[in-house]
Amino acid sequence: MENIESNTGKLTNFLPSKGSEINSTKVEFKKGMVLYGKLRPYLNKVFVAEFDGVATTEIIPFDCYENVDAQYLAYFLRTQYFVELAMNNCSGARMPRATTNLFQKIAQVPITSIDNQKRIVEKLDALLTRIDTAIEHLQESITLADALYASSLDQVFEEVYKSYQTKCLSSLTTKIGSGATPKGGQKAYKDSGISLIRSLNVYDSVFKPEGLAFIDDNQASKLSNVEVETGDVLLNITGASIARCCIAPDDLLPARVNQHVCIIRPNELLDSQYLNYLLVSPKFKSALLFQGAGGATRQALTKAMISNLEIPLPPLNVQLELVGKVQTLGEKHRLLKAQFSFKVSDLIDLKASILDSAFKGEL
Repeated sequence: MENIESNTGKLTNFLPSKGSEINSTKVEFKKGMVLYGKLRPYLNKVFVAEFDGVATTEIIPFDCYENVDAQYLAYFLRTQYFVELAMNNCSGARMPRATTNLFQKIAQVPITSIDNQKRIVEKLDALLTRIDTAIEHLQESITLADALYASSLDQVFEEVYKSYQTKCLSSLTTKIGSGATPKGGQKAYKDSGISLIRSLNVYDSVFKPEGLAFIDDNQASKLSNVEVETGDVLLNITGASIARCCIAPDDLLPARVNQHVCIIRPNELLDSQYLNYLLVSPKFKSALLFQGAGGATRQALTKAMISNLEIPLPPLNVQLELVGKVQTLGEKHRLLKAQFSFKVSDLIDLKASILDSAFKGEL
């Protein structure tokens, strides 16, 4: 089911394999059947089979009568009307699935002549293809905006490296160290209390509070050596999120970090925001990732690696000027991406509107 793209019905990342090699329960389908993903109907996964094959039992294959065009039915199943109908007729709260009753007794497909169905499909193909092309161009523009911002960030720090000497990070900090997970793991977390920052909260220059854990005073006392302070720079040091970095937000203090997050506490010679922007700049991050890989089976940045990082050190007032420059670049980048994203959202809404109109006889 993961190979069917939401809303579009396109097949993605599909690698053919023999049905006999698949041990799990499966359903058979034939070329031309409409395949409907019943798990989480809001994902809107509908595909007209281009070949014979087998699929997960989360797929319902529909073999259309001669008076029903398969693409016409597929388009109807993708309408917002049907998505909402399916969501209102699901079983299971955590893993909602469209029920058999939905298709046998509730859903009513507006049927017109086969020629008219083909005419509607032809019009929808033309209109939606144009919209999809426009969306792709906008998404490419978003990618280009990201690349432009990354390049600009590198240029800022390239000038810094040329103009100023570097110093070892250990000489510019009062603390470098990671924490631990309280005994008992996640089961020991509390509903409220002192924040326990984990790698899932740390993104590049952004702290995401979703999934933030909490511990009590007793647990926190055992992690007193990794108490987070105002201005601390947080760096992920293990796993898939290695080298992600942000500044700890004041509104989450008091806080501790677990073993996957390192606290870097700059001294009076180094500005926290300057260090953060340097660490997330593409070239510096690439160097961190290279060190973290180090031929080991698990990516990790050790305290020694972090301590020995060479940091270009302009005077504090210059650091603050650079921070302002990077923030201006970042704001322009965010505004540009937001404009493109709004346009993409509008086009997606337009697609949904056109689909619904087609089955109301308004196309």
